[in-house]
Amino acid sequence: MGIRLTLHAVDRLPLARFLEQPVADVARFYAREGSDPGRALHIVGQQMCHAIPGDRPAEVQRLPDDPVLAMPMGDYLNAGTTGGLANLLGCLSTCRAAGFVEELSRGYRRWWIGSVLDAGQQSRCFPRDEFTAVACLFERLLGPHDCGFKMPWCPAAGPSLLPVQPGADADLWMACWDDLEWRRVVEFVDILLAIPNRRFHAPPGPVGAGPSTDREWDDWARQMLDAVMVTDRLGFGEPLLVSFIG
Repeated sequence: MGIRLTLHAVDRLPLARFLEQPVADVARFYAREGSDPGRALHIVGQQMCHAIPGDRPAEVQRLPDDPVLAMPMGDYLNAGTTGGLANLLGCLSTCRAAGFVEELSRGYRRWWIGSVLDAGQQSRCFPRDEFTAVACLFERLLGPHDCGFKMPWCPAAGPSLLPVQPGADADLWMACWDDLEWRRVVEFVDILLAIPNRRFHAPPGPVGAGPSTDREWDDWARQMLDAVMVTDRLGFGEPLLVSFIG
């Protein structure tokens, strides 16, 4: 499979309120409202249990004395790692009743980021400070992984505005853009896409498996940028972009 990047949009305050519910209630909600039986919500308590859309959450019903199931979901996530939050957001994105989470892209490789940044640098349309700021936002998403483009030095990011802060997972890097950071990237992309005859190509540095032609690189980069350019369509009060890569 290789390293894959998944992007979610979340509305911060509705998500925070949802995470105040007990774990058991969240599991029942997903079993009732989820639309993808191929995605199970995994709960690690005294035993492992799973909530699957279309099924009664039988495992939850059988473990009424498990203290984990009575915890607020936010506390449960804070006690775990980023994998637990990634699992929950992926599940909630399939629930029409959870209108505060949307999966923007899932399971794509990361090389399109290098393609976009190389195009931005080659365009000479951006002041150095502005380009560096946008590159550092993408660098935050990548974490320890490269993208075929030489990144500038970037300061460490401060705490995110996510209502939960799970522990780090060595195999799954999590990052977040707040509303202003996300809009900064959208403005950068708007300018880049408005350049006449702009085409995206393979980034200049080493890359793994990716498109084989310039046309395919251009199509892929534009497809991924379309996934990012959704801030106005979402209608969220305080949108955050949350990424997982691993």
